[in-house]
Amino acid sequence: TTCANTAGTAPVAGRDQRGIHRPQAARCDIGAFEFVPPVAIALVSSGNPPAAGQAVTFTATVSGTVPPTGSVAFEDGATLLGTIPLVGGVARFTTAALAAGVHTITAAYSGDAIFAPGTAAITVAVGPIVVDPLPPPRAGGGAGGAPAPLPPMRGAAGPTGGPPPNPLPPARP
Repeated sequence: TTCANTAGTAPVAGRDQRGIHRPQAARCDIGAFEFVPPVAIALVSSGNPPAAGQAVTFTATVSGTVPPTGSVAFEDGATLLGTIPLVGGVARFTTAALAAGVHTITAAYSGDAIFAPGTAAITVAVGPIVVDPLPPPRAGGGAGGAPAPLPPMRGAAGPTGGPPPNPLPPARP
């Protein structure tokens, strides 16, 4: 296309209002406004609700008219957990550092040359650490609740049918 400037020649920097390089002819007005399409951001977590100390993975899916680029910052309230680059519009972050309690996890998309930044948030309730109790001790009082071994019986046959393991002492005359 050709651009007309009836007032004469005007120099054009070749960059738009966001600083993006837009090569144009010297007489073209690159425009004062540009439409920046929004993105849709979906945030999900695995293992919900997790227990404290258990690994949980947060997956942010950023979608637009073409696959967005850039990165996603995962935050727990005001605390940055990590920043992950998008691969095919998806960023995954895994952590086992969430304490017991309610957490608001936010995925903040940085935006790119085409798409505007955006955020999505979910609430995750992290349960307390679960400890398996020891089974109650069994009768017999053996270590760890196992029954105490019984002593061999006198006069019984051995395990192979041979002589008894503890024969009676010989009788005295």
